[in-house]
Amino acid sequence: MARCAAAVALVACAAAQPLRRRFATPPVLWTVPGSGSTMTRLFLDAALGGQSGSVYHDKSLMAVLPGEARCAANQTTIKAHPKGFAFTRLFRNGSLPCPWPRFGAALVVVRRPLDAIWAEYQRKTVARLYGRGERHVGRVREKDWVSKNLQADFDAFAVRMARDTARWHARDYARLCELPHVVVCFEDLVD
Repeated sequence: MARCAAAVALVACAAAQPLRRRFATPPVLWTVPGSGSTMTRLFLDAALGGQSGSVYHDKSLMAVLPGEARCAANQTTIKAHPKGFAFTRLFRNGSLPCPWPRFGAALVVVRRPLDAIWAEYQRKTVARLYGRGERHVGRVREKDWVSKNLQADFDAFAVRMARDTARWHARDYARLCELPHVVVCFEDLVD
């Protein structure tokens, strides 16, 4: 737990606070789905005593992340994924669902690729099988894994997500050197 607290302090101090001081808008928390953005937002909100927001307005998260339904300049960070919010949209042309035209900095959380793919598969499949309320904390039940033949479903999902992730990295993450950013490994936050 001490290592986790130290990692949270490192993320908060090295990423959110200096980026917030330099820009009128919060940094975008830009992650591949399954990389741990929800957990990172919880850490940042606790460490900074503020609220993070999101471009998605996911009502299932509002109980634990009350800033979820907002995209405001006083938030710790704003979550977005490259699938719907590519580099140009976030940092250049300004077509955002926020009251400002573009972000000035990024906080990027990366995770071991297979772990991110597995986490995103679990989130989507739990929502499909058991309802949206369980999707950020639930797991596919073993009996359903077998009875619903989810191995083939996962295999196809993993190939699609791996291709998408490779495309996002080539198209978007490669351009991060054009702006202030901090990259944090999810495993360092929870190890």
